[in-house]
Parts: sequence; structure tokens; C-alpha cells
Amino acid sequence: MSRTSNIDDLNLESVSGRLAYAIKTKGPSFVEKQTSLSRAQVSRLSNQQTSTTLENAADIAQATGFELKWIALGEGPMMVSDELWEHTNAFKKVTELDSAQKLDLSFGPDFLEKQNVTAEQCRVWEIDSHVSLTEIKRGYMVLIDTKQVKGSGVFVLENNNEKLIGELLINLDGSAKFITNSDKPDTDQSLSKEQLDKLSIIGRVIWHGGQS
Repeated sequence: MSRTSNIDDLNLESVSGRLAYAIKTKGPSFVEKQTSLSRAQVSRLSNQQTSTTLENAADIAQATGFELKWIALGEGPMMVSDELWEHTNAFKKVTELDSAQKLDLSFGPDFLEKQNVTAEQCRVWEIDSHVSLTEIKRGYMVLIDTKQVKGSGVFVLENNNEKLIGELLINLDGSAKFITNSDKPDTDQSLSKEQLDKLSIIGRVIWHGGQS
């Protein structure tokens, strides 16, 4: 096909055509601002004049809200599902997710299926309590599986209407240790089995993201 800038003429049977379609749907200038690609790279991709790496395709998919699997293989849904976001208000720490946050967190059906979760059982929280784990900090956003309330891992707890996030380590005798700061061992909390049973556990963190 001829190299045209008309979005209606793009061949969606090719990877280059699907990438160009995603770029033109949002606009090249928008994609340039939301990704690490240069203006020249975005322009060439939008006009199908070059190929690119999987990493760049993933950046474009995330920025535009298209599914990476659809761009790369032409399979599955074209757009990231909004299903998850229809349920996040049930978690009171999230009052409203704007479009930019949706793009940053792009959870599609494939992601949920891989994690063996449904949108209904997930909650999103932008951490506003003190935490300094190795990989998770205050201000990060986390995806919580509310069906997982037992076991070891990073969990969100509720105590006296305060949300706490930390690493829960279950001992063989049923007691546990709750770690909220990897750099300060003296902040670890030891919990008896009885105390653990009384805890209000919101769920296990299955994804996190943010700037350190």
C-alpha cells in the first residue's frame, strides 16, 4: 500500500499498520510526549516508514491504551479494557482515576487472566501512609487482590481506619512478622496467631508502580 497519512487507509493486518493506527488515534505529538521516542521516530512509525523494537511498541501501547498483543500479533481485543476501572471506587483511597493514570496502569484482560484475578476483586490504592520497602514506597500505586488475605507477601492491612502496607511473613507456628520498612528492622511488628487472626487484611499486592 502507499505510504499515506490517512488513518482510514491503514492496513491493520500488518504490525506497522497497527502501530501507525495506534499513533494516529491519539496523535503523533501526544505519543511523542508520553513515550521516550523522538519526534522523527514517531513520524516515521506513523507513516509506516520504519520498524521498531518490542520495547518501543510496548511504550506506544501503554501511551495510547491499545493492547500490546493486538499491536504485535493482531490477536485479542484492540483496546485495553476499562472493566477494572469501573470497580476501583469501591476502595475508598481512590476517589477518581483520571485518564493519565489509566494509561499508566493499563491493566488489560490478559494481565488479569495471568494473575488469576477478576476486576471485581481488585482495588487500586495510591499509598499515602509511611512505607519504605525495598521496591515499594509512599506515593506508589498498588493493585490489590482482595481475595488473597492469607499467606506471606506484601499485604495491605487496616487498623483503626488507617491503611498499612508491608511485607507479611508467616511463621510455622502461625505467628507472623509485619515489615513496613526494610531499612529499619526495629520497625518490624511481631504478631501472635491470635493477633493475626484479628487483623483486618484488605488483600495482597499483586502489582506496584511509581517513582522512587
